[in-house]
Amino acid sequence: MASRKTRAVILTWTVLVSIELFAGQIRFVQILKFEVDGKQHNEKFMIFLKLDDKLKEPLRFENGFVVPEEVSADEKFDARLIFGKYDLYFESIHASAFDTNWIVGVDEAPFDPDNLETPVPAGKKLKLVYWIQFVPRHGEETRLVVRVYK
Repeated sequence: MASRKTRAVILTWTVLVSIELFAGQIRFVQILKFEVDGKQHNEKFMIFLKLDDKLKEPLRFENGFVVPEEVSADEKFDARLIFGKYDLYFESIHASAFDTNWIVGVDEAPFDPDNLETPVPAGKKLKLVYWIQFVPRHGEETRLVVRVYK
């Protein structure tokens, strides 16, 4: 019969393997922060993902959400994020973005020069810039930027 120490090691190993298997099946996105004009905001948020032409609210936790099983590897999805007075809509987020952590930002006038790289179309005035910065566990960060004009 196995010693008490051997049983404890086997039990610990079994629990760790189970956690790894379970973690591999569930994907989640951690929202590292929400910022407005460069300042962090710690407000509650809501998120909706457009799946099969319907907005679905994924399971949320304090600073992130569980990626629904419907999010497959080769598709693009829309997301709606609401925090504070902001209701932000992002189109065509590639499924790989759901394997990263996010920083969500808003820039209001006067705008940060980094957000003015793209010229404003003639006859329009820039009202708001918002983005998701995708922070991968490995590799380079990317951004999805939305500009709202008057």
